[in-house]
Amino acid sequence: MADALHQAGRWQESASAFREAEVLQAERQPHYPRLYSLQGYRYCDLLLSQGEGEASPLGPPGPGGGGTPEAVARYRSACEEVRERAQEALRIVLSGSRNLLDIALNHLSLGRAHLGLAVMSEASPDFSASAEHLDRAVDGLRQAGTEHNLPWGLLTRAALRRLTD
Repeated sequence: MADALHQAGRWQESASAFREAEVLQAERQPHYPRLYSLQGYRYCDLLLSQGEGEASPLGPPGPGGGGTPEAVARYRSACEEVRERAQEALRIVLSGSRNLLDIALNHLSLGRAHLGLAVMSEASPDFSASAEHLDRAVDGLRQAGTEHNLPWGLLTRAALRRLTD
Protein backbone atom coordinates (compact mmCIF):
# COMPACT_ATOMS: atom_id res chain seq x y z
CA MET A 1 0.00 0.00 0.00
CA ALA A 2 2.82 2.41 0.89
CA ASP A 3 4.40 2.00 -2.54
CA ALA A 4 1.06 2.46 -4.30
CA LEU A 5 0.56 5.71 -2.41
CA HIS A 6 4.07 6.80 -3.41
CA GLN A 7 3.43 6.03 -7.07
CA ALA A 8 0.18 7.99 -6.86
CA GLY A 9 2.13 11.03 -5.63
CA ARG A 10 0.68 10.87 -2.13
CA TRP A 11 4.10 11.13 -0.48
CA GLN A 12 3.05 12.04 3.05
CA GLU A 13 0.58 9.15 3.26
CA SER A 14 3.17 6.85 1.72
CA ALA A 15 5.84 7.89 4.22
CA SER A 16 3.40 7.29 7.07
CA ALA A 17 2.49 3.84 5.72
CA PHE A 18 6.17 2.91 5.32
CA ARG A 19 6.91 4.03 8.90
CA GLU A 20 3.98 1.95 10.12
CA ALA A 21 5.22 -1.05 8.14
CA GLU A 22 8.65 -0.61 9.68
CA VAL A 23 7.14 -0.63 13.19
CA LEU A 24 5.41 -3.91 12.33
CA GLN A 25 8.67 -5.24 10.88
CA ALA A 26 10.53 -4.42 14.10
CA GLU A 27 7.87 -6.19 16.15
CA ARG A 28 7.92 -9.25 13.90
CA GLN A 29 11.69 -9.50 13.50
CA PRO A 30 13.43 -7.47 16.22
CA HIS A 31 16.87 -8.41 14.85
CA TYR A 32 15.86 -6.83 11.48
CA PRO A 33 14.01 -3.67 12.57
CA ARG A 34 14.10 -2.01 9.15
CA LEU A 35 12.30 -2.95 5.99
CA TYR A 36 14.52 -4.93 3.66
CA SER A 37 14.39 -6.67 0.30
CA LEU A 38 11.89 -5.18 -2.17
CA GLN A 39 10.00 -3.35 0.58
CA GLY A 40 13.23 -1.76 1.80
CA TYR A 41 14.12 -0.69 -1.73
CA ARG A 42 10.69 0.87 -2.19
CA TYR A 43 11.03 2.82 1.05
CA CYS A 44 14.45 4.09 -0.08
CA ASP A 45 12.89 5.00 -3.43
CA LEU A 46 10.33 7.15 -1.62
CA LEU A 47 12.99 8.85 0.51
CA LEU A 48 15.09 9.69 -2.55
CA SER A 49 12.14 10.66 -4.74
CA GLN A 50 10.93 13.29 -2.31
CA GLY A 51 14.31 15.02 -2.33
CA GLU A 52 14.85 14.66 -6.06
CA GLY A 53 11.65 16.53 -6.72
CA GLU A 54 12.52 19.37 -4.37
CA ALA A 55 16.24 19.79 -4.95
CA SER A 56 16.43 18.79 -8.63
CA PRO A 57 19.78 17.03 -8.17
CA LEU A 58 19.71 15.38 -11.56
CA GLY A 59 19.59 18.68 -13.40
CA PRO A 60 22.74 20.38 -14.65
CA PRO A 61 25.83 19.45 -12.63
CA GLY A 62 26.94 21.88 -9.98
CA PRO A 63 26.57 22.65 -6.29
CA GLY A 64 23.07 22.40 -4.95
CA GLY A 65 21.44 21.14 -8.12
CA GLY A 66 19.08 24.12 -8.24
CA GLY A 67 16.97 23.69 -5.10
CA THR A 68 16.61 25.94 -2.09
CA PRO A 69 19.21 25.44 0.67
CA GLU A 70 16.55 23.72 2.80
CA ALA A 71 15.56 21.36 -0.02
CA VAL A 72 19.21 20.55 -0.71
CA ALA A 73 19.79 19.81 2.99
CA ARG A 74 16.73 17.54 3.11
CA TYR A 75 17.84 15.70 -0.01
CA ARG A 76 21.39 15.28 1.28
CA SER A 77 19.96 13.90 4.53
CA ALA A 78 17.73 11.48 2.57
CA CYS A 79 20.73 10.31 0.54
CA GLU A 80 22.72 9.68 3.71
CA GLU A 81 19.83 7.80 5.30
CA VAL A 82 19.36 5.65 2.18
CA ARG A 83 23.10 4.97 2.03
CA GLU A 84 23.06 3.78 5.66
CA ARG A 85 19.93 1.66 5.16
CA ALA A 86 21.21 0.04 1.98
CA GLN A 87 24.67 -0.67 3.43
CA GLU A 88 23.09 -2.36 6.44
CA ALA A 89 20.69 -4.38 4.28
CA LEU A 90 23.51 -5.38 1.94
CA ARG A 91 25.63 -6.62 4.87
CA ILE A 92 22.68 -8.68 6.08
CA VAL A 93 21.89 -10.29 2.75
CA LEU A 94 25.57 -11.02 1.99
CA SER A 95 25.97 -12.76 5.35
CA GLY A 96 22.76 -14.72 4.94
CA SER A 97 20.56 -15.61 2.01
CA ARG A 98 22.73 -14.00 -0.72
CA ASN A 99 19.50 -13.42 -2.67
CA LEU A 100 20.48 -11.94 -6.05
CA LEU A 101 17.52 -9.57 -6.26
CA ASP A 102 18.08 -8.23 -2.75
CA ILE A 103 21.77 -7.67 -3.45
CA ALA A 104 20.98 -5.88 -6.71
CA LEU A 105 18.33 -3.65 -5.14
CA ASN A 106 20.70 -2.66 -2.34
CA HIS A 107 23.35 -1.74 -4.91
CA LEU A 108 20.72 0.27 -6.77
CA SER A 109 19.79 2.18 -3.61
CA LEU A 110 23.47 2.76 -2.87
CA GLY A 111 24.10 3.93 -6.43
CA ARG A 112 21.21 6.38 -6.27
CA ALA A 113 22.29 7.69 -2.87
CA HIS A 114 25.89 8.17 -3.99
CA LEU A 115 24.69 9.86 -7.17
CA GLY A 116 22.60 12.32 -5.20
CA LEU A 117 25.45 13.05 -2.81
CA ALA A 118 27.89 13.57 -5.68
CA VAL A 119 25.55 15.97 -7.45
CA MET A 120 25.01 17.87 -4.20
CA SER A 121 28.73 18.07 -3.51
CA GLU A 122 30.09 21.58 -3.17
CA ALA A 123 33.43 20.32 -4.46
CA SER A 124 34.08 18.60 -7.74
CA PRO A 125 31.63 15.67 -7.81
CA ASP A 126 33.03 12.14 -7.64
CA PHE A 127 30.68 9.74 -9.38
CA SER A 128 32.87 6.62 -9.03
CA ALA A 129 30.99 5.05 -6.10
CA SER A 130 27.68 5.63 -7.83
CA ALA A 131 28.96 4.13 -11.09
CA GLU A 132 30.30 1.04 -9.32
CA HIS A 133 27.04 0.38 -7.43
CA LEU A 134 24.86 1.05 -10.47
CA ASP A 135 26.90 -1.33 -12.64
CA ARG A 136 26.56 -3.99 -9.94
CA ALA A 137 22.84 -3.28 -9.69
CA VAL A 138 22.22 -3.66 -13.42
CA ASP A 139 24.31 -6.83 -13.60
CA GLY A 140 22.57 -8.19 -10.51
CA LEU A 141 19.08 -7.45 -11.80
CA ARG A 142 19.97 -9.34 -14.97
CA GLN A 143 21.42 -12.27 -13.01
CA ALA A 144 18.36 -12.36 -10.76
CA GLY A 145 16.19 -12.77 -13.86
CA THR A 146 13.93 -9.89 -12.91
CA GLU A 147 13.66 -8.16 -16.26
CA HIS A 148 10.71 -6.10 -15.04
CA ASN A 149 13.00 -4.45 -12.43
CA LEU A 150 15.86 -3.84 -14.86
CA PRO A 151 14.58 -0.42 -16.04
CA TRP A 152 15.09 0.97 -12.53
CA GLY A 153 18.81 0.31 -12.82
CA LEU A 154 19.12 1.28 -16.46
CA LEU A 155 17.34 4.61 -16.01
CA THR A 156 19.45 5.57 -13.02
CA ARG A 157 22.64 4.56 -14.80
CA ALA A 158 21.53 6.62 -17.82
CA ALA A 159 21.08 9.64 -15.52
CA LEU A 160 24.60 9.11 -14.21
CA ARG A 161 26.01 8.86 -17.71
CA ARG A 162 24.15 12.00 -18.75
CA LEU A 163 25.98 13.84 -16.00
CA THR A 164 29.40 12.35 -16.64
CA ASP A 165 29.65 12.07 -20.44
